[in-house]
Amino acid sequence: MGVFEELPEYSALVEANAKMERMLTTQAPECLTQKTIVHLETCVREFFDALLSPAHLRFSAQVLFSGRTVIAPGADLRIDQVGLAEEIAWKLFGPMVLRELGDEVEVRARSQRAAQVLDKIMERSWVIVYRAPALTPTAFVAFRPVRRPEHVIRLHSLVCRMMNADFDGDQVAVFLPITEAAQHEAGECLSVAAHLERDPGLIESLCPTNEAMWGLASLSLTPEGRREIAELAGTDVLAPEGFITREALIEAMRIVLKRDGVGETLQALERLMQRGFEVAKQSGASMSPFIGATLKRPSEPKVDDWNRYAEEVTEQIASRTDFLEDDLGPQLLAVKSGARGQLRQLNWLFGVRGMATDVRGRSVVIRHGYRDGLTPEEIYAAVVGARGGLMCIHDEYQQAIEKVRESHKPKGFGVLSRAMRAKHPGVVFARAAATGEVDPLADVDSRLFVGLPVAPHGNKFPRSL
Repeated sequence: MGVFEELPEYSALVEANAKMERMLTTQAPECLTQKTIVHLETCVREFFDALLSPAHLRFSAQVLFSGRTVIAPGADLRIDQVGLAEEIAWKLFGPMVLRELGDEVEVRARSQRAAQVLDKIMERSWVIVYRAPALTPTAFVAFRPVRRPEHVIRLHSLVCRMMNADFDGDQVAVFLPITEAAQHEAGECLSVAAHLERDPGLIESLCPTNEAMWGLASLSLTPEGRREIAELAGTDVLAPEGFITREALIEAMRIVLKRDGVGETLQALERLMQRGFEVAKQSGASMSPFIGATLKRPSEPKVDDWNRYAEEVTEQIASRTDFLEDDLGPQLLAVKSGARGQLRQLNWLFGVRGMATDVRGRSVVIRHGYRDGLTPEEIYAAVVGARGGLMCIHDEYQQAIEKVRESHKPKGFGVLSRAMRAKHPGVVFARAAATGEVDPLADVDSRLFVGLPVAPHGNKFPRSL
């Protein structure tokens, strides 16, 4: 089975094996021999487990030509671009600059000529950005890198939703495919355009959200604004309630995608996003410290029917259409347009939540909003529901991860595939070695793990991957 003196389990195995040899040589009693055999078998299993664990058969090691840092918005980027921090850019592309310039001194000094060569190389290259965890195919997206003199990775706002990323401290990893074939494959299979072409349903994730969507909704409050949005989108966008919603915008972009294709659709989305941000910035919209002051709430219930009362207050908020009022307008438009938030959350700012159960199981009325401040009793009761919600999210997250792991286990029956599925892969390799079994490396997982092309004999990359 080979010598591996660095492992303590190997020393124990050698000792147990020597003891067994002495037992056989001296013809020891069978009861002692059987105990020694059991101990030897235990040492063999422990050695195999230490020699090769499931972690050794997973893609978890540090990868060359990769980097990681926090993400920030990239307002000046195209949707197919990513802003790379200066240090990451030089680390990834420095060897290529050296190969093209042939002057190590200039590359080390990062001279102006070396920087120009670096930017030209980056301009024609693809990098793959990965946002963990990879629960969907869009966790991996290929972008054209652009060098930035800072310490963050700049990400286009429209790709955040499809990558499950936002700008509250999230990190991403970036990888550089180093061969010509890998570069071609990254652009063909993992770019934003490639993802959208393969899955048109992603148009829902790519449509503007938050401030950009609010800006478009605000612009659509006038006939002139709706005409401008139709021109930017390349098609009419419905506004049955006097303003456009995110659902209406998504439906309009589906029409554009089907009619004009991926390229035109992405350009239209960028135009809409930029205009939405402009309108939001120019509006100066914010949250009033007296939010909801003009709302005349109904009389409080005389019986303990506070949940019905909370629903009545929420319905009263939903009936309002005064979007231009400083008191509540910006938040109301955000909720109704689908840009951000829900009506019940808006009610929590200044209204009534209703009944909640505290940690002792008692019913507590939460009759204050965040504007006026909750009492200690109300806060303690609200925390129970919040913690319960977090636990549900945690459970769903763990179930999703386990489902992904199960669905991505190797399906083949070669030695490597069987070992990658096994809890004790050392045994799989030991038996294969003992019988002289050879792995043909015919399945995708085995080929990828050892660094071979996905398909043998130069077959085309499967579109389903």
